[in-house]
Amino acid sequence: MLGPKLQVRFVQRGGWRLPLVLLALAGAVLSRAQSPADAAFLASLAELREASYDDKAQIVERLSQSGHPRLHAVLTAFLEDRLSFRNLDQKVFILKSAEGDPRTLIDPLSLQEAGTAPAGDLTAICTNNRLRRLLRTTVARFSL
Repeated sequence: MLGPKLQVRFVQRGGWRLPLVLLALAGAVLSRAQSPADAAFLASLAELREASYDDKAQIVERLSQSGHPRLHAVLTAFLEDRLSFRNLDQKVFILKSAEGDPRTLIDPLSLQEAGTAPAGDLTAICTNNRLRRLLRTTVARFSL
């Protein structure tokens, strides 16, 4: 089932406008629904928050096998220390820049700006040398 049934009432004057507005709203709601692939992608990103470096490497391998269309952008941000999560809701974001305050947040699914947050409200998802090597190799594979 795609969602709740829409009830369309026609009005005497300009009756065609209301159904068009309702259809546009329904389309906007349905377009924001996440696919199972998107939900799995976000769940894997969420795992990075608390993972050890070894676990992060396994998550990166699993993500690279998913072939998600946003993977290259996320892994590039991770390699450049621009992958963080907001402390308030634990949501993972790409940072437009790792410098400055407030920081501009980028949604990892839409790659659109998702507002700003003070640097103190964000926690970086850290890497080490071994993980950066893996990320460089994985990002390079996607660049070919």
